[in-house]
Amino acid sequence: MCPEAATRGEREHLRAAERGARYARRVSEAPRVRPVSFAERVATTVLVPALVLLLERVPLPHVDASTLERGSVAFSPFAVGLGPFITAFSLVELAALVVPPWRRWRHDARGRARLTLWATALALLLAVVQAFGIAMSLEGLDVVTNPGWQTRVVLTATIAGGACALAVVARWATRRGLLNGYVLVFMVPVVAELARGDALRDAAFRGGARAAVLVAVALAAAVGATLVAVSGGLGLASAVRVDGSAYRGDQKSAPRAEFPIPVSSITPVTVASSILMSPALLANLGFPGMGALQATLQRGDVVFDTAYALLIVGMVLVASALLYRPAEVSAFVRRLGSVSDDVARADTTAALRRALLPTFAYLLALVLAMMAARSKSGAVPAIAAVAIATGGVLDLARSLAAHARARDLVCVAELHDAYQVAALRAALRAEGIDARARGMAVLSLLQGFAPYAPVELHVRAGDVERASALLRHWAAGDAKPAAPATSPAEETRVPWSLGIRTAVLAALAALALGVDLVPREEPAAPGPRPEIAVVRVDDETDPLASVHDDDAPEGVALYQEMAPLGQGRPVRRTYARASLRKGESLQAAWARVLPWLPQLPPGENRRWAWEPVLEPLARGDDDDDGRPPRFVVVGLRTLLLMGDVVVGTKDVEDAAVGRDKDGWQSIYVTVTLTPEAGERFYQLTQEWVGRRLAIVIDDHVDSAPVIRSPIPGGRISVTMGSVGDRDKQLADAKRLAGALRRP
Repeated sequence: MCPEAATRGEREHLRAAERGARYARRVSEAPRVRPVSFAERVATTVLVPALVLLLERVPLPHVDASTLERGSVAFSPFAVGLGPFITAFSLVELAALVVPPWRRWRHDARGRARLTLWATALALLLAVVQAFGIAMSLEGLDVVTNPGWQTRVVLTATIAGGACALAVVARWATRRGLLNGYVLVFMVPVVAELARGDALRDAAFRGGARAAVLVAVALAAAVGATLVAVSGGLGLASAVRVDGSAYRGDQKSAPRAEFPIPVSSITPVTVASSILMSPALLANLGFPGMGALQATLQRGDVVFDTAYALLIVGMVLVASALLYRPAEVSAFVRRLGSVSDDVARADTTAALRRALLPTFAYLLALVLAMMAARSKSGAVPAIAAVAIATGGVLDLARSLAAHARARDLVCVAELHDAYQVAALRAALRAEGIDARARGMAVLSLLQGFAPYAPVELHVRAGDVERASALLRHWAAGDAKPAAPATSPAEETRVPWSLGIRTAVLAALAALALGVDLVPREEPAAPGPRPEIAVVRVDDETDPLASVHDDDAPEGVALYQEMAPLGQGRPVRRTYARASLRKGESLQAAWARVLPWLPQLPPGENRRWAWEPVLEPLARGDDDDDGRPPRFVVVGLRTLLLMGDVVVGTKDVEDAAVGRDKDGWQSIYVTVTLTPEAGERFYQLTQEWVGRRLAIVIDDHVDSAPVIRSPIPGGRISVTMGSVGDRDKQLADAKRLAGALRRP
């Protein structure tokens, strides 16, 4: 061999040895922090949720939100939460999985530090962008007391700083608490939302007690499926037969890699939903045919279900291939014992295939639970978030039990790959060391976020030195450290085998499907089917402009308003308003006004319609309870409609009762149109941006909103008003929804 070649070989050998040493140090070094007592961990874990809930109440500077309804927008400096950090960390990790030169950085201390630096920089950029967007939205809502660039900068810095502060709190909670801090902060709003019971109340609003029970069953199916899926994450890996050439002395078997369930994490569910919703974005950008495609997809028919299932299956295969490359996993198995390449690779491939079936069963259970809950309630939190919160609660319970049994636990390794956890625990236990894992359930569900929510291996204080030496040995393959005079700990295994878990997950999926197929209760709908119509509002002509107040009938007055014409510059238009007499109904008032209006010809293919006029009720000084004011009907006003009916009763496919997030706000009926009518409605809103459309129920205008952008999906809302008894409004909404659903 020539000297140059020898020199190159030596350099390669030295670089490989250096990489192995760095990996060993990263795996084996415990965090350099002072020991944390069990009481301090419990206190930190309790304090963080209280701190997060308290921080949400901190007001933004230069913002007066008192004029808006509660829940309209977040007005806290912590409005973006940890979203920028979670998004940035996941994107950087995905890039490291996909780009071959970066993949090795995932297993190298210096490379991992570089990826973390990139993720943090991207998170800061995303936080600033999102914060600026919120600042501009607040200015558009006219709640900023001093609009201008100086205020925008202050708001942007405040909101972005709030996200960074939450990240600091999360990091502190990780080091001092019982659970990963990012997961703990993420769990707080999800658990709070479930505890408020908005989904059950909304279901009761829509369909009564039976609907609330069905939503509870669907949520229980999602929670139960998550518990069953991740139940094996802490099991000890079974042994792989060795080939007799062990560098670990007389060892007869080596732990095998055990893959978590779901093997692909839960990202296929959320990403597939985002892909199927992308036609809405393309439709808003003017791509032809996207509105019809979106209307079809949002119907939830067999086309949507088939596309959703195929996307999830494909993404599960892609994600598992990216996360678990046989070469990397088999190399890890070989470091734990004497296993040949062929044995390690064959065992790894077989284990990965076995994990796919329960993964599909689990994701199917999640999707069906989501569909079942959404079909009965519009206030159900994201099922993926419910699953993550369930995993977090399970990890918290496990960590609490482990620290309660052994108060002197010390972290000896942070593991970023889920397949290493069970195998390393089994290897340590074979050496007489009982290792506990913290965070395995969440790691199973969020493997793309794993580098920033890793599993921590904890051992008793007296085993730290021996465990660290063993971890260095397995990472670098150096000489095995001498074993102490101790007997191996007894192995324990999780009773949930893959077959049992698959069967239970399939049963939970069937339960969720049964909930989804339960027919909704049809409220009584006596009388003829109501007529609903979507018609253009004519703000171009002004037939009342030349009429004087003296020419109007008694009780009718003329008013002017700024009407939108779509060019960004409203024009002044005149309308007539009739005040209600004592005991007079709106229909009677319209019958009083209608004979006068034909004397004012509105023009060809135009007609007069009326809309109720509301005024806020007077409130005393002691009545300010933080709720928006109540309104009362005081009369009606005229609107001029033009053209034919674009969408009518014959175009209604479904109707359901809904309400705003807070129960004391408005009740409405969501009307779903047929695909053809949905496309027609989308085309109408695309042509009518910046102008008003009237939603007419029977003989009056329910609402006349200004179209801000094209509306895909084929859904319109009919409000029940802001006056009167809420029970009566709910009854009216159910009656209307039931009547519209009738053929």
